Formats: sequence, C-alpha cells, structure tokens
Amino acid sequence: MNEKKAPKPFNGLQGLSEEEVLEIIGDPREIARASELFRKSIDALLSQESMLMKRYPQEWVAFYDGRLRAHAKSLDAVLEMLDAKGLPRSTTLVWFLETEPRILIV
Repeated sequence: MNEKKAPKPFNGLQGLSEEEVLEIIGDPREIARASELFRKSIDALLSQESMLMKRYPQEWVAFYDGRLRAHAKSLDAVLEMLDAKGLPRSTTLVWFLETEPRILIV
C-alpha cells in the first residue's frame, strides 16, 4: 500500500528569533510608512476620480504619496515613467480609468 504522507503544516513565524522575523518581513516602521503613502494615493485617486475620468479617459494613472505622477495610454509607458522618476513600483498606485462599465456574467 502506497500512502501519501500529509504535508507538514505551515507554522508561520513560530520558532524564529526577532531578528529572523524582521529579516523576512522588514522594518515595521518602513512597512507603516509605505502603507501610509499608499493610503494617501488611494484617497487622492478616489477624491479626483471624476476629474481624472474626464481628463484621462481610457488611460493608466499612477499615484505616489497622494499625487498624480504619471499617466499614459499603456501600462508599460506608465511604468517606464515611474522608473525614470525613481518612484518605487511597490508603493505606487497604478489604476486604469475605464470609461465603459464591464459586464459581469455570473
């Protein structure tokens, strides 16, 4: 009889030292700062959405630290602009301003 062994359950970060945990997740202050920058960008996008839809319909927009930093017709172009400005992709909000609602079929 060839029985498969159950995989070992993931025990998260248990058993690791504080230094090992910080090495994995990073500095909590930096995580909090990055989260705040992203939150500011979400707030800015939501508060300016109607104006952005009129000005940049069917375009990609990128917000960093609550400010519009780039917009273009293609995602690649927006990402290139972010890279040229030295803005981190990981904490930059990139959003497509779609003017036509999508139909969801369930």
